[in-house]
Amino acid sequence: MDFKRERVRAHNQWPNKIFFKAEEIFNARLEEFGVDQLFTPLQISESDDRDYQLCVGHLIDGLEALPFRPDYLLDHSIKVIELAGTSLAPNGGIRGVMEKLGAALLALDRPNWEKITDELTGAMPVHLYELMARRVLQIATKPQTGPIKGLRGRAEHAFGKPFYDAFICKYTLDSHGALITTADEDNKKPASRLLKLYMSGRQGTRATPSIPSQLDLSDARNVPSYERRIECILSILLFTIRNERAHGSVISPFRSSKARIERYENYYFLTLLAYVFASGAMALKYHTVISSDVLVCCRTNISQQRSFFTC
Repeated sequence: MDFKRERVRAHNQWPNKIFFKAEEIFNARLEEFGVDQLFTPLQISESDDRDYQLCVGHLIDGLEALPFRPDYLLDHSIKVIELAGTSLAPNGGIRGVMEKLGAALLALDRPNWEKITDELTGAMPVHLYELMARRVLQIATKPQTGPIKGLRGRAEHAFGKPFYDAFICKYTLDSHGALITTADEDNKKPASRLLKLYMSGRQGTRATPSIPSQLDLSDARNVPSYERRIECILSILLFTIRNERAHGSVISPFRSSKARIERYENYYFLTLLAYVFASGAMALKYHTVISSDVLVCCRTNISQQRSFFTC
């Protein structure tokens, strides 16, 4: 398929729908499963608050783009996080919201938000851990401009500087201390494996300690708190994705030569992450969402996605 030509044809033949390769595969999978949608929203309460209605409007706009454009619900959900979470960081902008939302949710209902965090980090696709690792490594290997500008500060805050410095040192420097300019691609897999264990919140079981010692997750002192784990999701993963999309630095994700069914899997999970924390932000600000319902929504969608994408 000539994707450059097909994009122009799709524009010129609108409103007739033209499916690209990944869209065709995804649509066939929907038909195979006999479903029209692959997302189940939670039930929210009514409120006359104007800002709450803005948030609900964003979520409706995102939901109406499903099933083929989960990335639009992702965008709208992040906007809801920003709108509903502003009071958490009045002068900190969206970065402040992303850094403080996790602690606020755990203070609101720690048992349920701990379970939600465990569900999300346990189900996150490997490709997203690789993406997260690659973006962090690019702090050292790429110019700090455009979508990744400011990522270093966010990563240092989320991981804590000792872990961050050790992570960068281990995966971007050679044995002589020289920068490996291709580290973001060459080392993303081993780095993502460490991140997956880190994000699980579980203590490692290595027989020999890791080097540097700050990365040794068999040492309970290095195992991250729930607050740090949520901040990593929000501030490193979702905020970076948001910036990439806002800067227009990515082609429509499902209409490129690299698009596969896995692209849908990744975006549906990113969308779930954003929707879950948007719901949490509304629970804090407007009291229209119950945390236990968010947990049920989380588990329901993880189960749906797992069945659909692993067949």
